[in-house]
Amino acid sequence: MAGISVRGNADRVALKLQSRASRLHLRNRLAMERVTLKLERDLKRDALTGTAGSNDLFGKVGAAGDALATVTGQAKQTLVRRVFAKTLQVVGVLGSPLAYIRLHEVGGVVRGKQYLRIPTKFAKTGAGADRNAGRGARAIENTAIFRSRSGNLWIWEVGTARAKASPRGIIPLYLLKPSIKLRARHMFRNTLTKNRRYIREQFVAVAAYLATGR
Repeated sequence: MAGISVRGNADRVALKLQSRASRLHLRNRLAMERVTLKLERDLKRDALTGTAGSNDLFGKVGAAGDALATVTGQAKQTLVRRVFAKTLQVVGVLGSPLAYIRLHEVGGVVRGKQYLRIPTKFAKTGAGADRNAGRGARAIENTAIFRSRSGNLWIWEVGTARAKASPRGIIPLYLLKPSIKLRARHMFRNTLTKNRRYIREQFVAVAAYLATGR
């Protein structure tokens, strides 16, 4: 019989596509790993290592720019970086579970049950942390609460050798406020914005592999 025979190689094509899909999935995940790792490094280096400001009464205070000043180092230590992958979809996550990190990111008002305790330099460590963090006001020895001439409530150190040696005979330890407002620093958003070009380059390379197989 004279004629033409045509054979389809759909099975071979399917195997090639399946192999390429598997490699594409791996490349996609590796690209996201690189992206989240760079974001984490930049966040720690630039956004969470700000230079603390200085105040005559309150000592070390927050950084002037958008970066968050390092005090205890908890912000860096609690960063969580994860990459989740399912089929060809890959999601990278970078964040911190600390409530105050979110407040510094988006801004907001912090309210105390009655008052917030804002430490002066006399109640801070050299790094700027509250020496009495976790202790109630009544548990801090040799203190009393007085209202200043301007109407603010303060916790004062009284009766100690340090207080007696001061010009007024008392030392201001904490300013008491019902609430304080924190401005938005956008540490995470700014880090993402600065890295958009790098992120695009990583996934353009993945798309090129999808198109060419190389």
